[in-house]
Amino acid sequence: MRKKLSMVLAAVMLVSALTGCGAKKTEPSAVDEPTPAAGETSSAPAVSEPEPAQSGDTEEYVFDDAGITVYLPAEFNNTKGMIFDEGSGELSPGSGVYYAMITYLGITEEYYNELVAMDEIPEEELNDVYSKWMDMITVVAVNGGRGFEAAVEASDGEFEAKNASLINNNGDISYYSYYSAEDNDTSALDPEFLEEYNKLLGMVQSALQGSDFYEPVDHYAGLIGTDFTFETTDLDGNPVNSEDIFNQHDLTMVNIWATWCGPCIRELPELAELNRDIADINCAVIGILHDSDTEDTIAEGKRLMAENGVDYLVVKCPENLEELIDLAAFPTSVFVDRRGVVAGSPYIGAPGGNVVQTYRAYIERLLFGDTASAANPSAADNAYQVCVVDTEGSPVEGVTVQFCSDSQCITGKTGADGIAVFDQPEGSYTVHILKAPTGFAADDTEYQAPETYGRVTITLKRG
Repeated sequence: MRKKLSMVLAAVMLVSALTGCGAKKTEPSAVDEPTPAAGETSSAPAVSEPEPAQSGDTEEYVFDDAGITVYLPAEFNNTKGMIFDEGSGELSPGSGVYYAMITYLGITEEYYNELVAMDEIPEEELNDVYSKWMDMITVVAVNGGRGFEAAVEASDGEFEAKNASLINNNGDISYYSYYSAEDNDTSALDPEFLEEYNKLLGMVQSALQGSDFYEPVDHYAGLIGTDFTFETTDLDGNPVNSEDIFNQHDLTMVNIWATWCGPCIRELPELAELNRDIADINCAVIGILHDSDTEDTIAEGKRLMAENGVDYLVVKCPENLEELIDLAAFPTSVFVDRRGVVAGSPYIGAPGGNVVQTYRAYIERLLFGDTASAANPSAADNAYQVCVVDTEGSPVEGVTVQFCSDSQCITGKTGADGIAVFDQPEGSYTVHILKAPTGFAADDTEYQAPETYGRVTITLKRG
């Protein structure tokens, strides 16, 4: 499964040095507080040196954005091979399916360090190392009281139900252990590493039973609704103001990539196709080249763009990027509305399967939401209503509305009665018109919803 999902999962192991994928990898260690989700944001790939564990210690792996902390026995310390914390997170934004991964690499730390020190690794040697990279632990969590079929759907069929076994239920979240022998061909492992791998693999299920299970933490929840504006230049040095870009489109996908990042480069042709594909819904793609701090990397970025048919705007890394987002991995895609405000959760990593279809489906969900109508007023008594009318008081159908708290924005669409209903707890919310239908002028006003259930009425002007 790891081989199939290598482009779906955002966290990557030593391949960040060997093939240029992902951000800096953090080695597992015994910690008292959850490991931060944000990783390195330097302009070149880096790999932290593994820290040898003390004999007899129990290793604690905290995957708070998947809602699980795993405790591995002492046998996982001081191994011949290498054990990697592959990270965790939501499989795709809004899917409610989360993963956590630990893998085993059947080479010594000494050999690993020799590879990392090489300027260029021979392809044959790299392929040999890759063949010795094995799944050790994959935990899949599914929320909403759904079964594993939700994970199968969210992974576009890459997960198979036959390889999953339930290990815990915590409220409406089900946790599954996932292992596919078909995806883990151990024939390339040398005998001593094969023996060790099988021994450790046999301890996994009992270790998982002793894990802590809790609500997954969304480290990017606070990003939604925040400003994402910047000033920079394009790769030729021409000034670029993000406001001039964002106000031309209802939604802009900002893809943050780097020349050393394998998954970033692999999705470039699909992003070029996506940019053309979403033009019909007035959306666009732009790129931020993260490692644009030297003439050499800018030249390499231009070469990769030309080679992969990239014809959309790519800009140099803005000086304030770290203030806008804590990057956990590359690529990271941020979705910004025409006001320059983040409209939804970022997409971390490159999706597997049909890249264009996956991104477009998410963009359409952010842009159009679900049609929500309060034709039956009693059904909306315990919800907020946003009523959109024209200057004559007639309802306006098909208005995309954002309903935002301090931590998230929910998108809805008005029905034939001009009403969108938002079934959220009472509190403080702001309302924005994300997209007005054809024939109506844009409205950038921020409206305040009542703190108790009620209605917000917005009048759109024709134009």
